Amino acid sequence: LDCGAPQETVARVLAAMLDNHLTREEGALLLEPLVEACRAELPASLLAEKINEGLAKHVPAHRLRPVLDQRLADLGHIRTLLATGRAGPPPAAALSGLMESLEAGLPWPALEQLIAAHGQAPPEMLATAACLWAYLERAGMPEAGGRAVVDAGLERQSLDSAWLQFPRIAGMALQKGISAAAIRDAAVVALRAGTGPLDAAAHLGLTARRLDAPPGAKE
Repeated sequence: LDCGAPQETVARVLAAMLDNHLTREEGALLLEPLVEACRAELPASLLAEKINEGLAKHVPAHRLRPVLDQRLADLGHIRTLLATGRAGPPPAAALSGLMESLEAGLPWPALEQLIAAHGQAPPEMLATAACLWAYLERAGMPEAGGRAVVDAGLERQSLDSAWLQFPRIAGMALQKGISAAAIRDAAVVALRAGTGPLDAAAHLGLTARRLDAPPGAKE
């Protein structure tokens, strides 16, 4: 596959066929989505990682194929959402990050609304925002609170990968009895000031020492 598909993945599938771990038909089930990704000019590497994971876990090809087809469809939809008002294809890293946010539990409507509201933000920053929102909800923050945080970061364009630490900070703050509103406000203030998540943590009374402590440790 001379289109950017990881040759290591292709080689692993072919080797499994030669070793009779996969039939010819099963090998085709795994390689066809890579071909489709190439034809659609989507990053085949984002499918290859699922194939590698499936082969390592001995997932049957007929069970892995629907996962690959769904990921291919999702990548196509994400690219369409990002294409509005932009020239050229979005970076693979942005597509990967947006896929990660969906797999972390962010609903499609939320992702669509986020991209529609901040369509001119850099794609990589949109991916960071989507992941941050998803992981804030996992940490126990309400959906509206997480949206307020990412809106502030995208409006100021102050979101970077360091903010992916903030869901952990939010989870710790919630455990200490700090309200979700206070956590939201601390993040928004820091983002609007162009500072980082540790500044938000300090505003919440969480020191670097407390952040480094293992869960359940005494202060």
